[in-house]
Amino acid sequence: MGRHSLRCRIAIALVLGASGFGVQTEPADHSNLSGPLVRIAERPVALTLVQSDDRSRVPWPAGTVQIALKSIVATQNTIIANELEATGIDPDSNALSLVADLNPQLRNLASPRPGMKIVMLQVLATGALKEQLTSGHLLVLTVDPELRREIHDSVTQILTLGEQFPRLPSDVFTTPGQQALLVSQVGDLLTWYAAIRNASDRHKDPPMRRDTMQQLRDEARAFSTLLAKAVGEGQRFSPSDEEQIAAIHSDLEREITRFDDVMSGRAPVADAPPCCAVVVDIVQGHDDAQKREMIKGLRIYYVVYGMFHQPLDSSVQEISDLTSARIELPPKTYCFWAALDGQPDALKTPVVKVDLYAQRDKTRPLKLQLRATDGKCL
Repeated sequence: MGRHSLRCRIAIALVLGASGFGVQTEPADHSNLSGPLVRIAERPVALTLVQSDDRSRVPWPAGTVQIALKSIVATQNTIIANELEATGIDPDSNALSLVADLNPQLRNLASPRPGMKIVMLQVLATGALKEQLTSGHLLVLTVDPELRREIHDSVTQILTLGEQFPRLPSDVFTTPGQQALLVSQVGDLLTWYAAIRNASDRHKDPPMRRDTMQQLRDEARAFSTLLAKAVGEGQRFSPSDEEQIAAIHSDLEREITRFDDVMSGRAPVADAPPCCAVVVDIVQGHDDAQKREMIKGLRIYYVVYGMFHQPLDSSVQEISDLTSARIELPPKTYCFWAALDGQPDALKTPVVKVDLYAQRDKTRPLKLQLRATDGKCL
């Protein structure tokens, strides 16, 4: 962002009763169409100004803007998109993502249940910006702009490399059967990633939590690296490489249905928040003393299914307290295992795949036991 005089600085405030929301801002860059970068609901958000009729961008004007939070009680006539547009915000998927973040109890992002209390965004502007917001202009909120750029760049690499995938020689694959399977899976992934990039660029993607966007970014990077290994470097796929492509295919197959829903015009639904408790126990030996001795120096690790590939990277998460190894996660598919403290690759138990999508009763903790030693996510 460019740095200009204090007169051009945009003041951002978030206020809701006694609750405090930390906000960081940067000044608007008047040399182009960019507005300020702010933080809303603990997520970075880039502001731009568009004409409401065709959504074409216009230069950022002088003036100040506050993006405040207000509490409303939904009625039978409350439509969230209308509430956002009335205050000067383009009610696209990015704005709806923030509404979902501010209201974890809200799943239907079209028409909330009457009587439900909802935290909404409210724009308070001055100067030329206020005049434009009252004369046919809207603020567009781009949530997690850097994450979006990273996803876009990785998908562009994927589509470039993927064009050559069907022409790879058979000795790149472990077996002819795996070659046929991977050509099919990669074909699906290219179609899905192209749709994701197109939807994201047009703000037609579904409302997404930050962790879902990070998963998309991480898996796109991993898939791009695997394609580059075979297409760009001519290296042979290992069984672990082929398993990871299958896992990414499995993860994205579920995620793409939300993009299909938006493109089909269905009512927007919030991304599922952490709702599934997983209680992990390491089983070994015959008494508590043996167990305590065995788990010394161990940690429980987990990662989204599509990111399990040895050597493991920074996407791996850990549960350090083995005496109460409980965690709440969004309903996705994960791999769990126990390994040495600080060495997630030093596996001491099998790697167990846990599909929280399929868990019917998400109010009851899922109890997971880890045993023996293995290296695959099965």
